[in-house]
Amino acid sequence: MPSEALQWEQVKEAEATVEKLINNYPDKFGHIIPGQIAVFQIVNKERPKGAKWFAKIEGVKAPISLVCDRRYVIHFFKSTWDEFTPAQRAYILTEMLYHVPASEGGEPDGSLVPEDFKSYKDLTKRFGVDPLSDPNLPDLSKEKQVF
Repeated sequence: MPSEALQWEQVKEAEATVEKLINNYPDKFGHIIPGQIAVFQIVNKERPKGAKWFAKIEGVKAPISLVCDRRYVIHFFKSTWDEFTPAQRAYILTEMLYHVPASEGGEPDGSLVPEDFKSYKDLTKRFGVDPLSDPNLPDLSKEKQVF
């Protein structure tokens, strides 16, 4: 029996949060063009219990980038997104933005910084190793933080 195809829904609220994060932290994300990031959620499936991720980012490269104005797509499960507070949502999106490399003299091209501890070093130093469990986690899209 074939598995049910994933159903996707664009999340404009998350795209607006991405834009706020880019504007709030130009020293970290000023190289990113907000309109080049799309955010989608999977609406017809739950996040697998064993999944170690809450969101993923993928780059859009040539030849697809030749017919698409987006360079990155962030996606997650709707059920997870709905459970998160606004602060947790902003934090997860901030983590995803760390994967967009600054390119010398050009716009982001769909390439990604590999996921490792170094990617989040600034965040980990400031917010610890399990910030999503912190009831006092600030909303990075509303309250500018130093990290």
